[in-house]
Amino acid sequence: MKLLAVDIGAGTQDILLYDSNKNLENCFKMVLPAPSLLYADELFKFADSDKKRLLIYGDCIGGGKIKKALKYAGSKKEIFITEEAFKTFTYHGEKSGDFNVKIIEESALEKVTKDVDEIMKFSESDLSIFKNFSGFDEFGAVCYAVQEHGARENISNRVYRFKVFKEKLSKFKDFRDLAMISYDEIDNSFYRLKSLFKSLKLQRDNVLIMDTAHCAVLGCMQDEYVKDLNNYMLINFGNGHTTFAVIHNDKVISYMEHHTKCLKDPEKVKNLMRKFADGNVTNEEIYNDGGNGAIIFETIGFDNIKKVVVTGPNRNLIKETELDYYFASPGGDMMMTGPIGLIASAKKKFKI
Repeated sequence: MKLLAVDIGAGTQDILLYDSNKNLENCFKMVLPAPSLLYADELFKFADSDKKRLLIYGDCIGGGKIKKALKYAGSKKEIFITEEAFKTFTYHGEKSGDFNVKIIEESALEKVTKDVDEIMKFSESDLSIFKNFSGFDEFGAVCYAVQEHGARENISNRVYRFKVFKEKLSKFKDFRDLAMISYDEIDNSFYRLKSLFKSLKLQRDNVLIMDTAHCAVLGCMQDEYVKDLNNYMLINFGNGHTTFAVIHNDKVISYMEHHTKCLKDPEKVKNLMRKFADGNVTNEEIYNDGGNGAIIFETIGFDNIKKVVVTGPNRNLIKETELDYYFASPGGDMMMTGPIGLIASAKKKFKI
């Protein structure tokens, strides 16, 4: 079985071309810039060029640096953007006037195309970039992960994200079950996941999508050393978010998300880890501290944690806590943690 697994983060997109007939270490893999960074660079270049009018269409994708780029470009140029593409920028209730852009209907694309100097298509799912790789036509499924907050009026997207995930975790606790293989499984407010799934489905029959935070936890659990552990805490120090999970009997019994920029103090990290494992942290406390929230189903106590398992591009933050830790590297490569989590989900969801 051949699977394409792509984990798109704030800084990179981590890609694994999985072939069950090969050792994992022999499967092709790539780490490339995240699409949002590439589009942001294009917007900055357009803004500083001699061109005057830009048309943006395509999918709802990841934000981050691209928001700053669009505001900069909109302050200098005339920009037209379709409603679907503009959803990229609306997770905090932003309006077109905040970026000085003009929203157009999809039906007006052909007409507007004639009156612009440059056209940009937003996409995180263009499979044609893999067409020259051996086995491209043999992918049994394509598996993608992005981070999704959801967008609802009169409620914080951080609050809404955790509301949805708490409901799902209450049913499953096995992170493999958080992956989605049908459009209807995706919450209607999760614009990015909806857009991504729809685009992928036009290119392949079997599609699986997942949140990056969840596939990172799941990927860590596939590490050969971690597989033999029980009662451990798993931490993924990402570029934007940091995820904490307590694992007991291969199930996630507690889960927490914060923002990495808020966790630069080692004493704060140590205290938060202890409170989390002891069940003494609340969802409101984490939210008010700038994070997303915490879900405590069961507690085993910090003193019963046998090992702290760490991954992510900012994993060195754990060193300053002076705690005993293990750097997980599933498949021998920390950057493949997300894709390997996707593969684990695909094996269950597609029964392969």
